[in-house]
Amino acid sequence: MNSVKATFLVLLAAFFAGCGGAGGNSPSQPTVTISPSSVTLYASQTQQFQASVSGISSQSVTWSASAGSITSGGLYTAPASGSGDTVTALSFLPLHK
Repeated sequence: MNSVKATFLVLLAAFFAGCGGAGGNSPSQPTVTISPSSVTLYASQTQQFQASVSGISSQSVTWSASAGSITSGGLYTAPASGSGDTVTALSFLPLHK
Protein backbone atom coordinates (compact mmCIF):
# COMPACT_ATOMS: atom_id res chain seq x y z
CA MET A 1 0.00 0.00 0.00
CA ASN A 2 1.09 3.55 -0.68
CA SER A 3 0.33 6.33 1.75
CA VAL A 4 -0.24 9.61 -0.08
CA LYS A 5 0.03 12.92 1.72
CA ALA A 6 -1.36 16.03 0.08
CA THR A 7 0.50 19.27 0.66
CA PHE A 8 0.20 22.76 -0.68
CA LEU A 9 2.51 25.57 -1.60
CA VAL A 10 1.57 29.07 -2.54
CA LEU A 11 4.25 30.98 -4.39
CA LEU A 12 3.91 34.68 -3.89
CA ALA A 13 5.14 36.99 -6.60
CA ALA A 14 4.46 40.70 -6.64
CA PHE A 15 6.14 43.59 -8.41
CA PHE A 16 5.28 47.13 -7.42
CA ALA A 17 6.69 49.69 -9.81
CA GLY A 18 7.89 52.82 -8.07
CA CYS A 19 7.10 51.50 -4.60
CA GLY A 20 9.07 53.40 -2.01
CA GLY A 21 8.04 51.16 0.86
CA ALA A 22 5.87 53.88 2.41
CA GLY A 23 2.92 51.72 3.35
CA GLY A 24 0.09 50.97 1.00
CA ASN A 25 -2.17 48.02 0.70
CA SER A 26 -0.71 44.64 1.51
CA PRO A 27 -2.02 41.65 -0.43
CA SER A 28 -4.20 39.25 1.53
CA GLN A 29 -2.69 35.93 2.50
CA PRO A 30 -3.76 33.34 -0.10
CA THR A 31 -4.43 29.75 0.92
CA VAL A 32 -4.77 26.48 -0.95
CA THR A 33 -6.78 23.60 0.50
CA ILE A 34 -6.44 20.10 -0.97
CA SER A 35 -9.14 17.48 -0.59
CA PRO A 36 -8.74 14.76 0.45
CA SER A 37 -5.74 15.67 2.60
CA SER A 38 -4.55 12.07 3.02
CA VAL A 39 -5.42 8.75 1.36
CA THR A 40 -4.14 5.19 1.32
CA LEU A 41 -3.97 3.53 -2.09
CA TYR A 42 -2.73 0.25 -3.51
CA ALA A 43 -0.16 0.26 -6.31
CA SER A 44 -1.43 1.92 -9.50
CA GLN A 45 -4.79 2.92 -7.97
CA THR A 46 -6.17 6.37 -8.76
CA GLN A 47 -7.54 9.18 -6.60
CA GLN A 48 -9.17 12.45 -7.66
CA PHE A 49 -7.80 15.42 -5.73
CA GLN A 50 -9.43 18.84 -5.65
CA ALA A 51 -7.86 22.15 -4.73
CA SER A 52 -9.63 25.23 -3.45
CA VAL A 53 -7.81 28.57 -3.61
CA SER A 54 -8.86 31.55 -1.49
CA GLY A 55 -7.43 35.02 -1.07
CA ILE A 56 -6.77 35.57 -4.79
CA SER A 57 -9.01 35.65 -7.84
CA SER A 58 -7.32 32.78 -9.70
CA GLN A 59 -8.49 29.28 -8.81
CA SER A 60 -5.90 27.54 -10.98
CA VAL A 61 -3.25 25.28 -9.49
CA THR A 62 -0.36 23.28 -10.86
CA TRP A 63 -0.24 19.72 -9.55
CA SER A 64 2.84 17.58 -8.93
CA ALA A 65 3.58 14.21 -7.34
CA SER A 66 6.96 13.08 -6.05
CA ALA A 67 6.58 9.38 -6.98
CA GLY A 68 3.26 8.75 -8.75
CA SER A 69 1.73 10.80 -11.52
CA ILE A 70 -1.01 13.42 -11.51
CA THR A 71 -2.89 15.13 -14.32
CA SER A 72 -3.51 18.86 -14.63
CA GLY A 73 -7.06 18.13 -13.41
CA GLY A 74 -5.85 16.49 -10.17
CA LEU A 75 -6.30 12.80 -11.09
CA TYR A 76 -3.52 10.98 -9.25
CA THR A 77 -2.14 7.52 -10.06
CA ALA A 78 -0.12 5.79 -7.35
CA PRO A 79 3.26 4.36 -8.35
CA ALA A 80 3.55 0.62 -9.07
CA SER A 81 5.82 0.20 -6.05
CA GLY A 82 6.96 2.20 -3.05
CA SER A 83 5.65 3.16 0.33
CA GLY A 84 4.69 6.82 0.11
CA ASP A 85 4.19 9.87 -2.03
CA THR A 86 3.50 13.56 -1.67
CA VAL A 87 1.03 15.41 -3.90
CA THR A 88 1.48 19.17 -4.14
CA ALA A 89 -0.80 21.89 -5.52
CA LEU A 90 0.92 25.16 -6.43
CA SER A 91 -0.94 28.42 -6.87
CA PHE A 92 0.68 31.58 -8.15
CA LEU A 93 -0.25 35.16 -7.39
CA PRO A 94 -0.37 37.26 -10.54
CA LEU A 95 2.34 39.87 -10.98
CA HIS A 96 1.16 43.45 -10.43
CA LYS A 97 2.72 46.64 -11.67
